[in-house]
Amino acid sequence: MTEPQTGDLNRSRVVHISVDPTINFEVPKPIRKQRESDEEAGEGNEDDDSDREITNSRPCMDSDGLLNVEELCSFIGSSPIIPLRSAYGDVLGLGAEGVETHGQRTQKTDERKGTHEPAYTSYTHFWKNTLDYIFFSTPDNCQATVEAILKPHRTEDMGDGLPKQDICGSDHISLAAKITFITDPKERR
Repeated sequence: MTEPQTGDLNRSRVVHISVDPTINFEVPKPIRKQRESDEEAGEGNEDDDSDREITNSRPCMDSDGLLNVEELCSFIGSSPIIPLRSAYGDVLGLGAEGVETHGQRTQKTDERKGTHEPAYTSYTHFWKNTLDYIFFSTPDNCQATVEAILKPHRTEDMGDGLPKQDICGSDHISLAAKITFITDPKERR
């Protein structure tokens, strides 16, 4: 992990009031998620960016049980590699009329992973990117087929950002997929 990634992860290790009701609801100073690269890039006024504030939370403690950076890296490094598939990548990789993909938006036309994901899954005034995915794995004795996906919103419908009335009540776009796992051609589950 790079130093900026480690810093971002450490700053995001918080416990929200919904998990620990003893947290004072009026946090005197919100925990700020800030990276030096944001300031250097001139991406706007930090004070106006509510997406960078983690409010009504406290930094996590060892007793909360959240993995620290070293433990997380060790866990990931010791886990068996399970091949994952992306529901949206499977369907959009076949071509879906009227759906902009991440690869089209970033002008990456090769077959790198992520190229066939939706162009955006988080779309705010301050931040627009692909953050959300539906990953799944197929057990050795099964065959998996993505039957359908929920079509993402068109970029032009999202205007300056979400949430937006009559479009989406969140700054994240809803993702859904119907995946069928078959162990025997006569049996569907």
